[in-house]
Formats: sequence, C-alpha cells, structure tokens
Amino acid sequence: MNKINKVSIPFKIYSVLEKINKAGFEAFLVGGCVRDLMRGKKPNDWDITTSAKPEEILKIFPDGKYENTFGTVILPDKYISEESILNLDILSNKIKIDQNLENKIKRVAKKYLKKIECPAHNVDHIKRMIETARQIQNSCGRKIDFVLVEILIWLHDIGRAVDDKLHIKKGQEIVKKEFGVLLGDKELKSLVKAINYKHSEKSVFLEQQILKEADLIDALNVERTFSFKTEEEKDHHLDWLKKNFTNEKLYSVFKTIGGRKILKEAIKQFNEESFPFDLKMPNWRESNLEITTYRLEAKYSDNRHPDQVKFTDKLADDLKRRDFTVNAMALGVNFNNNFDKSDGELVLEKSKDDYEIIDLFNGQQDLVNRVIRAVGNPDERFQEDALRMMRAVRFAAQFSEGDDLQFLKERKVNGNQNQKTGYRLTVTNSQFHIVNRELMTDDKKWWIGEKTFQSIKKNSRLLKNISKERIRDELIKIILSDRPAWGVELLVETGLMKYIIPEIYETIGVKQNRHHYYGPFNTVYKHMLASLKKCPSQKLEVRLASFFHDIGKPRAKRGSGYLATFHGHEYIGARMTQKILERLKFPRKIVDKTVLLVKNHMFYYNVDEVGEKGVRKVIRKVGLENINDLIDVRIADRLGSGVPKAVPYRLRHFKYMVEKVSKDPISVKDLKINGDILIEKYGFKPGPEMGAILEILLAEVLDNPKLNTLEYLSKRAIELQKENLQQLRQIAKNKIEEEKEKEKKEIKDKYWVK
Repeated sequence: MNKINKVSIPFKIYSVLEKINKAGFEAFLVGGCVRDLMRGKKPNDWDITTSAKPEEILKIFPDGKYENTFGTVILPDKYISEESILNLDILSNKIKIDQNLENKIKRVAKKYLKKIECPAHNVDHIKRMIETARQIQNSCGRKIDFVLVEILIWLHDIGRAVDDKLHIKKGQEIVKKEFGVLLGDKELKSLVKAINYKHSEKSVFLEQQILKEADLIDALNVERTFSFKTEEEKDHHLDWLKKNFTNEKLYSVFKTIGGRKILKEAIKQFNEESFPFDLKMPNWRESNLEITTYRLEAKYSDNRHPDQVKFTDKLADDLKRRDFTVNAMALGVNFNNNFDKSDGELVLEKSKDDYEIIDLFNGQQDLVNRVIRAVGNPDERFQEDALRMMRAVRFAAQFSEGDDLQFLKERKVNGNQNQKTGYRLTVTNSQFHIVNRELMTDDKKWWIGEKTFQSIKKNSRLLKNISKERIRDELIKIILSDRPAWGVELLVETGLMKYIIPEIYETIGVKQNRHHYYGPFNTVYKHMLASLKKCPSQKLEVRLASFFHDIGKPRAKRGSGYLATFHGHEYIGARMTQKILERLKFPRKIVDKTVLLVKNHMFYYNVDEVGEKGVRKVIRKVGLENINDLIDVRIADRLGSGVPKAVPYRLRHFKYMVEKVSKDPISVKDLKINGDILIEKYGFKPGPEMGAILEILLAEVLDNPKLNTLEYLSKRAIELQKENLQQLRQIAKNKIEEEKEKEKKEIKDKYWVK
C-alpha cells in the first residue's frame, strides 16, 4: 500500500479548500493532482470537488467564472501559486538590512553606476526594474522584505564599471570590498551569492529570481533601446534581443505569474514598434484551479458528452463516474490541525493525520502495481467517452518513466519479485496484457488491466465518434511521452490504431532487406517502433518523422527475401505522411516539417564521394535550420536497425562539412567598416590600395576583436595610407590564411574527423 507520509500543496490551494470548508461545505482535492502527489510528482493543475453548488461557490469566490453546464467554476490566477518558486530560499530570512546600511549601499551603487558609459545600465534602468520587481513580488504569495530586492537591483550592474564582460564577478568583488566590514560572514556570503543573476543558472533565492525577471523584462523596454548613443550600440542590443528572445530557453527563466504577465505585455509593446523583427510570444502552460460540484452523469448518446448532469451531495457518487482508478482518489485536509503557514508551501503529514486519502476503487494499489484500470465496468466508462480508451494508452506511455518512490521499490508480484510467466504478467490478483515477450523484462512499464484492455479492443470502433482534433491531441501526448513506442504498440494491439492511422497495419510482418533482414527489428513495423523509441529528439516533428520514415516501404517493395528492394519509399512515405497528418488536422507547420524530414531521410553521404557541392545540395533541399533534425532522424533510423553506434564517422564528417560550408568565410565583410564608408566619409579612392587597407584592418581585428569598432577602424585606415601597404598586405594575407586553417581545424576537432 501507499508508504508516502508527506505531501506538499501550495498554501493558496489550501486556503481555497479552507474557505469552502468554513462556508459549511465539503471540499477535496481530486483526480490527477492526487494521483501525482501519490506518485511523488508535482501536479501541473489542481482540481477541487465540493458539495457546494456552483452558485454557492461563486458566493465564496465572486471573481470565479462559471460558463459551462458541468458545475465547474474556474478561479483566476491569483489563487494559484507558481510551483517553481516555492522551493527557493528567502534572502530576507538570512540578511537584515537597517535604514543606515540600506542608504550606504545605494550611495555606493550610485557611485559605481555613474562610471558606466552605457546608458542602458544607468539609474533609469534601476528605477524601472524596481517598479517592475514590485509588481512581480505582489504575485508571488510569499513574504519577503522588498528592501532586499531593491538592494540586489542597485548592486547587480556595478561590476560593469570595472569590466563589462565579467561584471557579475567584479560586482561580487566590489560587494565584498565595500560591505565586508558592515555585514557578518554568513550575511555577506548570502548577498554575494544573490548577486549572481546569470539567466542560465537556477535561482537560489526568491529575491534573486525577481531580479532576473525584472532585468530581462527591462531589456525589452523601448525607451531603453532608443537610449543608445550610436546606431552600432543599438544594433548590437537588437541583435542580442533577437538571439535570446527567440530562444524558448530564455522564456523558461520566468517562473512567477506576475513576471510572465509583464513579459507578455513588454513583448507586445516591442512588436508594436518599427523594429526589423518581431519577438514570439512565449507558450507557457498555465496552471488552472477548477472547483466542480459533486455530480452524477446520465447516458452519453454521442460517446463524448453526458446527456444530463445531476448534482449530488455524496463524494462517492462523484468518484465512481471518473475514468480510471488512479484518477478516482480524493484528498481531504484536516482543518483542525495547526499548520506552519509562514511559507508558500504547506507540508501535510500522514502520521499527524494532516490529511486522508479517500480511495474507493484501490487506486493506490494500482499505482503500486503500475496498472491503468477503469473504474467499475470499463464498457460503461468507454461508452461514456470513447476518448478514454486513448487516454488509457496515453497514461501507460506517460507514466512509464521510472518512478523512484519507496513503495514502488517494494512492489511484490504474487509474493515473488518480478515473477513473469508466458504472455501474461500477474500482479496482486490483477492481470496485464503482454504485447511482446521482449518487453516483459521492463518492470518500469505501466500496463493496462486485462479487463480494461479487452474492453478497449471490444469498443475501439467507438473512436470513430470522436473528433480528429481530440484524437490528434492525445496522439501528440503519446508521441512526446517518455515511452512513445510503448504507446504506439498498445494502440496497435488494442485496435485503436485502425481509427487513427490504419496505414500502420500495412507495415506489420513486412520483412526488411539486406542488413535489416536478420536483425532484431527485421520487419518494417518493428523497425519503425524501434526508431521512434531511439529518437534522440524531443521535437514532435522529428519523432513523427522517425516513426513514419519507412511507412512507404510496403507499397514500394519489389521482390522478396534478403535482396528485396524499396526504391522510392521515402517519396511514397512523404505523401502518405502528409495525408495522415492532414487527416488528423495537424497544423500546417508540423505537416510540412515532418514531410520534409521523411522525404529526405535517405540523403546520401560518403566521405570520399560527396564533397562540398553535394553537402550544399542537401542544405538547399532541407534548409540549414532543419539539418540537425534530419541528422536526428538518421540517428533514430540507425539505432532502430539495431546498430550499436548512433553517430558513425561518416555522419560526424557530414556534420563537419555542414558547419564548414555554412559558415561565412573570414573576410572583410566581418568588419564594422567597408569601402562605401571609406569613400563617402574619408575621401578614399576605389582600387587596390583601399582593398589592401581593409585586409590589414581584418588581420588586426583577428588578433584583437575589440578593435572592430567604426571609430578605431576609420582612424587606423587613415594612418595606413602613409605606410608600406605591399609589405603589410602580405603579412595580413598570411594572418588571414592562418586564421582560416585554425577555424577549419577547430571544426574538425569538434566532430573528431581527419
């Protein structure tokens, strides 16, 4: 049984439960959030079920929304605390700053800030950040001393007065030097730690997190962008924004509700200006808090929606209508206990009777056994909503990630650890369907209970009543899960795949040829499954392409046995892939990219046969931005054939050649000055002399990149007119050739090629 003693829930969630309880109604956490808490996972969403009717819920929470007929009230964001900030330390608990010290720190910070020439890091920048940080702090739901946030903001850029590139390190040194006497060792250490606000590193303190978000938001401030003195500085800043804010990794830095909202508004304002590019809006998965009245559901005529919803006063009635046992548990809190409410997270202990689990259908035992089992009669559950059949498969694929819970490690199989027989695995009186004998050695998999499995096979045709969009969304979750191949295999074995991608059944039993013929994945279907399983990418298009890349082989096959051929299967497969994805209503962008990868997965490359021209041809066909994804499909294809080495020498050499031919050659184009500027501004005459000067300037910049400024290069160009250009030009040419060879060697070393 469940051995978990402690569970953690956001204090704001507890507060919602408590308010409902104080109003005289029952309230429980229910469904997926309880399941995840029991698995030791952090829930993405929180669902509450209650005896209160919708109109009664709205009296307790007047700003809630009730816009449906299913008894669900949705609460706004302010009731949800961001999970990712709950474990951060509070700097205010480690450092106490009195008024005198606060004033001294600000005076010292201003002294250093005045030395910074860049207008983008002046006092105005600090003031804007403080205003933004205050809004962010108000959304966090945790008690902090905002003075500490202000101090971090005042200090975060002072190191730029000494060294712009090493400004964080230099800023920490200044803090030690200026305030070492005024702060104790522990306080100083904490303050120095908090000054490190690198976006690529996780925050330690909540105040540090607020600093990061406020700083990044101000980078988008239009007023700041126009504050740069020269066009060169402005262009450099815009280049930085384009590089970083088109990278989704930067958006992952934002953890607070307030920070995310303000960032979206900043991006909107930026895009309204006449800059040469727009920034993409981040696509965060927002948490929801839904409160639903206990309900009963009548007949489902369309296998999707209940014909009628009736409210009930009994929790048991609500739980028995749910899909699977692991989702039919409720968690009730003991409101009589005294909890530590000082932080944003509330730790509930089973041993102290802080909470109870209402489990009427052995959901906890099914968690232990890793089994997906329908509540009550599975035929009834699937006739209510046919998509539940795909959800059963999706849960089996998503949950099969290797839990590390103590009680799961103590799992027993009929009294013996992992006792498996034949094609059926028996665990604590529950039977599991085994699809493939090879997969039986994997005891980290989730399975579908035998009765539930047989019911899915029996009712699979009901999937025809479900919209393509809903089917597509479940399929995407399966493909992006940790065990996509396991999910696909379950779809095939249950018969659900007939109503999703029937073309897959054409590949079952179709023998491969040549080196595939005797391998472990010697049929097209086995190879496709293995390729999906081994795909190194997390991208949907790459995983889809890895799975579909050989789907055209059965229709292309000529002959039989070891020497059978599949000429043109990539083109047939690309056309089939397009029809499949369009039928399932995939977005055009996903369709086009997947088809492109399938069509070109057979690209030919041999070190001794294909030169730069051939590599450029591949790049032209698929686009430089898609090359790495195409390589990932090739890696999946190789590993899916049973070969041990994912990236052989020829594939490493191909990567080297791609980088080599795609890099701009080292040339005078890299300079911040050009012939037009020399002619128009400084009266130079076109000809060999000007070309020689540009080559000499390039050689100097290669030695010292900091010299690549318009101011220095124009001054140096004028000086060079008086020198021996022929001699200097030869030196410059030697230097440029040396740099080209050096770059070539670096790329070769990167890919371990000769």
